[in-house]
Amino acid sequence: ASIMIRHISNQELIVRSVLERDLNLARRAFLNDPAVERLSTDKANQLFKEMIDNTKTYLQDTFSL
Repeated sequence: ASIMIRHISNQELIVRSVLERDLNLARRAFLNDPAVERLSTDKANQLFKEMIDNTKTYLQDTFSL
């Protein structure tokens, strides 16, 4: 069960980011993902920005982009 705690916390943070319309919460969850934490902070932030830029059409109703 403890192996899942990190993933559960990240999912909760993503839900909060949508409910609070706070993209920084989504970024925190993204940076905390085990697959992403292997990247440098700069590279991870760049990847997050690219992901947001490429899905802007779907996100702009929820987040201020």
